[in-house]
Amino acid sequence: MSNYLKNLKIGMNNAKRLSNKILLEGKLSSPKTSKIIKVLNPSTGEEIGEAPQCDKVDVNIAVISAENAFQKWKKIPARERGKMMASAARRLEERKDEIETLLALDTGNAIRTQAKPETAASIELTHMFAGLAGEIKGENYPPNIPNTIHYTTKDPIGVVCAIVPWNAPLFLTVAKIAPAIVAGNTVVLKTAEQAPFCALLICEILQQELPPGVLNVISGYGEECGEPLITHEKIKKVTFTGSCFCCQPPTIYLNFRSIYKI
Repeated sequence: MSNYLKNLKIGMNNAKRLSNKILLEGKLSSPKTSKIIKVLNPSTGEEIGEAPQCDKVDVNIAVISAENAFQKWKKIPARERGKMMASAARRLEERKDEIETLLALDTGNAIRTQAKPETAASIELTHMFAGLAGEIKGENYPPNIPNTIHYTTKDPIGVVCAIVPWNAPLFLTVAKIAPAIVAGNTVVLKTAEQAPFCALLICEILQQELPPGVLNVISGYGEECGEPLITHEKIKKVTFTGSCFCCQPPTIYLNFRSIYKI
């Protein structure tokens, strides 16, 4: 059997394994909803699996999971968070062949010209954000008040909602979740309902190096899943790529505080 056919079989098996699953508390779980979305390979029209059609119940469970995990995750030093992300990036490298194949099945893109470059860029981006963890630090300033110390801190903001589209779902997933997590936040990712499996797979791999609840993944339509997610009271930041906005400003995942101490 050629490597292509072998990887294709692994990709189809992954699609079936990930069907009707969400990522919650560090592991694949069945959602509360019984509704499903059929996932098709755009290049063939073949059904490759099913994604859960999550609603506000599943959204709330995922957000609470992320909120609970945030209380401990934010206290872990940034360099330690970076080391975890670097280990996760190495796990992605070890499984890049199956990631590429599942990405091609999800999106209908060609493996050699599209899936392989996107996977390679996503892994490289994960390494980059892992390496930037050591730069998350405040600064000291000359005091403008006698007998004081003046310095700044950069603090995590809380639970981040990330929403990605069907095109470039792998790269955009990493571009959103990696910096947020390294900065000390926790994440609830809503995958594109048309291409949910590759994003869910890499999050499952990344989560192996992270504490449970730091990274959670759900899927569903915008009105039933996306809206209750972005309007949830525990969500502190939304990073979104889709058709509702022509452009998106850079996302800031840290709060800046200026502190005076006598």
